Amino acid sequence: MNPRCVSVDSNLCRSLSAVGQVGLAVDSRGDVALAGHVFEDGSGFVDGRRDAIVLKLASADGSTLWTRNIGVPGSHDWSSAVATDRSGNIFVGGQTDGNLFAPWTEGDGQDIWVAKLEGEGGGLLWGYQVGSAGQDMASTLTVQSGVLEGDVIVCGSTTGGLFENPGGVFESGSSGETEEKGNKGTKAFCARLAASDGHVVWGTRFKGGSNNEILAAAVDPLTGDVFAAGYISEAGGSDYVVARLNGHDGSETWRSTGGGGWMNNGFTDTNVRDSACALAVDWRGDVIIAGNTEGALFSSTYRRNCGVREAGGWDGTRAASQMSLAVGVRLPPP
Repeated sequence: MNPRCVSVDSNLCRSLSAVGQVGLAVDSRGDVALAGHVFEDGSGFVDGRRDAIVLKLASADGSTLWTRNIGVPGSHDWSSAVATDRSGNIFVGGQTDGNLFAPWTEGDGQDIWVAKLEGEGGGLLWGYQVGSAGQDMASTLTVQSGVLEGDVIVCGSTTGGLFENPGGVFESGSSGETEEKGNKGTKAFCARLAASDGHVVWGTRFKGGSNNEILAAAVDPLTGDVFAAGYISEAGGSDYVVARLNGHDGSETWRSTGGGGWMNNGFTDTNVRDSACALAVDWRGDVIIAGNTEGALFSSTYRRNCGVREAGGWDGTRAASQMSLAVGVRLPPP
């Protein structure tokens, strides 16, 4: 079965032939929200060269309740991050190289954007765009609950000055070290946006390595703190990283890294790449991560097919040059 074309208009199916990453979220009624992008196919369905698209599917039979495309003529607008709040509203985030939500303009780079849509009908409640002169990408978003109910956490990466403080150093990092603005590479960020209109409450960048990126985020409902996971890399190798941020101001509480890459092998093993791609928080506030590795990340693991415990990689049989991949993790309710 092709999940891109189930219960979707046939014109849209043709447009989706070149669709990229797709995000998925389930609301409190079990209905499904999908976010992705479509390319113009001559049908007049999309506004620009590439448009972001959001679909809502009924939980009972997968029928399409509504679709909404988000884009401006002549620009590339896309999304793969989507989440819902307890009221059924849908939040979607992505990237644009145009002026998607005026009046923001910033150089010739690629900006991030977040939009809040009505759960019933997909009407636009607000949209917010922010960026730098570099390439800014939103990889994941989640919605606050508990003490910070309704605010949005968006995380990703930037090659520009997004969320740098006025002194030209990166804002986050519990060690107190600084990193100059001129340091090149891709840097991870997380930001909290207000539920009312999407304005930035705080934005935080991460230090360490020549490149790093946040790929997954979740919120502790008891404290409002944010857990973010991804990778940190140097000289061709990478390790997974998980950080806890204070939900009120974005300051970093702790950071944990692991893997077979440069950080944990004294900069000697540069050919192993490990990354955390998905994250969940249980009822106690403990964190569960899933991701990928090109090496023997753990000394012993369970085989994916029969639960046999073996030494080495994920299934005990893959060579170090091959990658085992996990892209999602979900916990049952307590």
